[in-house]
Amino acid sequence: YFDKLSAIVQGRLSSFGRSPAADFRLANVSFANGLLSFTMNGEPVSLAAVGDYNAMNACAAFAVGDICGVEPARQREAFLSVRPTPGRGKIHTLAGVTIIDESYNASPASMRKSLAMLADLSAGRRVAVLGDMKELGRSSGAAHRGIGEEIARLGIDRAYWLGEEGKVVQAGAASGKPDATVHAFSDVTQLVRAVAAEARDGDVILVKASRACKLDEFVAGLVDALAARN
Repeated sequence: YFDKLSAIVQGRLSSFGRSPAADFRLANVSFANGLLSFTMNGEPVSLAAVGDYNAMNACAAFAVGDICGVEPARQREAFLSVRPTPGRGKIHTLAGVTIIDESYNASPASMRKSLAMLADLSAGRRVAVLGDMKELGRSSGAAHRGIGEEIARLGIDRAYWLGEEGKVVQAGAASGKPDATVHAFSDVTQLVRAVAAEARDGDVILVKASRACKLDEFVAGLVDALAARN
């Protein structure tokens, strides 16, 4: 593939990824204390984000910077200054609880990626607070049932759902694992109360849904509730 591409594009061709053959090699990905850490060609890099997919995005950015002559030390400083915006991976840590705010939007693919990221994290409990994925048309039922199945398959410790598709998600989770439980809600305020009452030290809580579900209001409410514990 690269040989054919080289024949079409005249210029320097560089690769990035986990392969030992990549010009820019990503390795040693981990998440702790609100920071995603990894190495790029042996250079340690950290940023305030979660997920292998963000490490891979950073790998691509590192490659571009290096090709353009940006020193690795300067790149490390730049990555440390990155601050995700609300709803797009912003991390809150209060009362020993880590909240990963991905409330801005959700699709079946991004929901699965985020759940897989949550399942891989080191945590006392992995908690998913999710909501309806909008504008899926005729595929909506199957897509939501599939997310329920994924919750069960990944062994998420505790799951909550906000929105009209809650029963479909519950059915999907139960089909994947009979004792899998998804707590369904239709009201944000009640959801905040339920999650805040159950949240405990060591929990990592993923929050993700389509924007129409207004889980940004849930994040704000939960942050206030946890802050009141201090």
